[in-house]
Amino acid sequence: MHNFRATPTMRALDLVGSRFGRLLAKQRIRKNNQTSYLCECDCGQTTIVLHGNLRGRSHTQSCGCLQRERTSAASLTHGESRSPRTPEYQSWADMIKRCEEPTFITFKNYGGRGIKVCKRWRESYERFLADMGRKPTHKHTLDRINVDGDYKPSNCRWATWKQQNNNKRKGARAPF
Repeated sequence: MHNFRATPTMRALDLVGSRFGRLLAKQRIRKNNQTSYLCECDCGQTTIVLHGNLRGRSHTQSCGCLQRERTSAASLTHGESRSPRTPEYQSWADMIKRCEEPTFITFKNYGGRGIKVCKRWRESYERFLADMGRKPTHKHTLDRINVDGDYKPSNCRWATWKQQNNNKRKGARAPF
């Protein structure tokens, strides 16, 4: 298992059997002339933790699994940006690129003309999805009702290409 020897009771408080977050102190050991504990995490892994790190102010609470879970949750709130992206997420991401990235191929027809994405949608894909809902079919795309208006809940809908072609500005070519 580990090349550490168990130590007899020392001056420090014995923590065997005590719980610290997800960790259960199983065995007191001496490592590098310091008191440590072999701990079992709720996830099943074992780890060695210094006595002071179990009882200290910023104490160790897991084998590392808790931090991995927190990092994962913080970087992925909705799960729709992973490959393959959902069609709704792709529509949201492309909407922002059209309006905000000058190097995007259709920027001149959107952001270049002053079309913006409302703050509510720009800051949150979840809010965009809550307002727009899922696409009714794979043939529907994001459409602005007023072609000179911004992307916002009151001016957007899921529309077919036929609906969009009937709703384009005079003299404008299709956006593809």
